[in-house]
Amino acid sequence: SLALARARAPTRARRRSLLCDRPGGGHDVVERRGRAGAGPGPRARRWRGHGAAGAAAAAGRHSAGRRRDAGGEFRSPNPNPPTSESHPRLPYRTLPLQVLQLLGVNLSAAPAGGKQHLEGQLVNRSLLQKRHAFHADVVDDDDDLSSEDESGGGRGKKGDKGAGGKGEGEAASWQEKEDSLIRLLFDLMRDRNIPLKDACEISEHLIYEHLAGVSTDLAAVAPELVQPSARASATRHLHSALPLSEAFRKYDSQTHVSSRKKVPPQFREVRNIVNLAQVLASATAGLKLITFDGDGTLYPDRTVLDDELEERPGTPGLIGEEPPRNPDTTPGALITRLMGLLEAGVTVALVTAVGDPRPEPFEKRMIGLIRRIQRRGPGAKPVSLYAVGGQCNYVFRYDCNKHKFVPLAREKWEPESMRHWNTHNINAMLDAAEAALVVTANQLGMASCVKLVRKERAVGLLYTGTYHRTTAYFLDELALKARDAVKRLLRQGHLHLPFCTFNGGRDVFVDVGSKELGIDMLRGLVGAERAETLHMGDQFTRTGNDLLARRACGTVWVDDPGETAAMLRELLSAMDERKRLLY
Repeated sequence: SLALARARAPTRARRRSLLCDRPGGGHDVVERRGRAGAGPGPRARRWRGHGAAGAAAAAGRHSAGRRRDAGGEFRSPNPNPPTSESHPRLPYRTLPLQVLQLLGVNLSAAPAGGKQHLEGQLVNRSLLQKRHAFHADVVDDDDDLSSEDESGGGRGKKGDKGAGGKGEGEAASWQEKEDSLIRLLFDLMRDRNIPLKDACEISEHLIYEHLAGVSTDLAAVAPELVQPSARASATRHLHSALPLSEAFRKYDSQTHVSSRKKVPPQFREVRNIVNLAQVLASATAGLKLITFDGDGTLYPDRTVLDDELEERPGTPGLIGEEPPRNPDTTPGALITRLMGLLEAGVTVALVTAVGDPRPEPFEKRMIGLIRRIQRRGPGAKPVSLYAVGGQCNYVFRYDCNKHKFVPLAREKWEPESMRHWNTHNINAMLDAAEAALVVTANQLGMASCVKLVRKERAVGLLYTGTYHRTTAYFLDELALKARDAVKRLLRQGHLHLPFCTFNGGRDVFVDVGSKELGIDMLRGLVGAERAETLHMGDQFTRTGNDLLARRACGTVWVDDPGETAAMLRELLSAMDERKRLLY
């Protein structure tokens, strides 16, 4: 084996790919083979003259997976990457010197006035090729997440792990793809060996210049961030600049993640940095409206927000000491911070999938916060508290005089698009979803452990069996099959009806509408811009219902109520700092 490897080594060394600049500005990948100095091989001749598109097609069709070129770069296996005409090359002038160095541009090798040389290094580095390939793969996916079709979100699996450790690599891989900004940070760290601190600085710089309209660099590095695709599940909409560098400094000062040398940053850590950056951006913009998912965000699954039901300290251990408790994980701390937002004049709203025309289910879920509001003394300032049920179908406002939620008349809040929804089309869509759920449950052998529930604008299955580690995968399968069935119906009937299919942890539902519509409706009621609105939720994966909220405003992806409380602590701190600077 060793002799065979040595015999093949010269051949591998002679066969390499060279980048050639063409007079027209395009690039051809010429693949040389045979003796050193020999002309291009037959594969290269076949694609000669076709510019970047032909060269990329040749490299993609005739390479088995990812292949290293002479410079050590990896080529993308994507057979049809975007051409230089559809995605402009990176203009090097807009990038600071240190950013160019971090991106791996060899400035010393550039001749005088060598603009073409620098652009060649930037455009053809593996990061850009990988990003283009990922964007093309996502756009070609059949999971249409258009607001006219449905939200492709998903309930995040509890106990999200990062990219390292036993069994964590695969989980982190799909989680990164659910957020294009998180994926960009990981691409910078892995492909370019850039520290997380510098990756945050580069990403912040690219986003700022894109929003200011002075650079197209972000379009080349992360096209799905610039032009969010209606068919991409990893779409994050940029509603404001994100102070990622400041967020990293704050997070690192408490966790010392930059001090680790052997274990790289994990998915949860990068996600929290992005969350913190969004919180700081919302506070800077002047937050007017904040919305929350229910289960897994304000309270644990199948429970309510109630500080009187707070768990008592554990029993003493062997040494007679009680285990320490994190104050951010208690419902009391979360309620206190929600009250802080209400007293600061911010509108707080629960936006949930619970579809009920009565206000009692929402009062029950928010009982701890309502009780705290009622305890205020006479003459207290009125608060702005809402509850939106069924994603966007039922709206309730808290009446400070009656101390309860009261329903709002539809003509006061229902947008024009919802008024045109046809009852016949709604029933037809729910019938298709119900049939798909029942058939799939039978195929998966789950008929005996699910219960069918049909509502006015929703249909779903409640899981009544024993919950085990693989249950979530079967519930995801139910949600995705129902999604496909509804898509086929809407396409065949040429209907335009928003809907959302999601795995709620112990149930699967198909709802008419989405949280995007619910949040936009609330923005209209309180007069808040997208940058002045923030949504917190835990369902930002493929089979949940928070994903489309990204189109309406900035979002924070949390894993449990403890993370929600921690983010609210940072939000209130940033709001106080902004108020101090202004006044």
